Amino acid sequence: MKKIFLIVSFIFLGQTKVLMAAPKVGSKEFFSKLTAQSMNLVDEFYDSKIVFRDPINELRGSAQVKDYYSHLYKNVDYIKFDFEKQLVSGNEEVLFWVMHLRAKGLNSGKEIAVSGNSHIVFSTESGKCIYHRDYFDMGEFIYEQVPVLKNVISFVKNRLKAQEK
Repeated sequence: MKKIFLIVSFIFLGQTKVLMAAPKVGSKEFFSKLTAQSMNLVDEFYDSKIVFRDPINELRGSAQVKDYYSHLYKNVDYIKFDFEKQLVSGNEEVLFWVMHLRAKGLNSGKEIAVSGNSHIVFSTESGKCIYHRDYFDMGEFIYEQVPVLKNVISFVKNRLKAQEK
């Protein structure tokens, strides 16, 4: 009876509460299970109208995101995310992570670790991800892993450090 009274009170007071559909696939589960062989998970996690951004791209639609992941993951020998923290507010979350990766052409195939975070927004209707933005240091991830660029970046960093003193 109390529940009915509260619902009626919200309606008459002009207040509405957006109820969120439970995510179809959780963020941590999605990133832990995604591989070159499990691209079907993209359709389970992302809404067809997803907006995805990272330091390289802005993609629109789950088909573009799936193509992007397919391209990235074809060179991946190993990938694992360590989730350090997860902040949730309503239908939004921020994941703080460290990505451990071995891929052809990066760091001579040796593992690299990159820290970053993901801002994710879920649809209140479908429970699927409608917005995903990744924040990470592109230099740490790519540029410093390519031998020629690594030397140039190290040189510039050392010069900047010397100027700070």
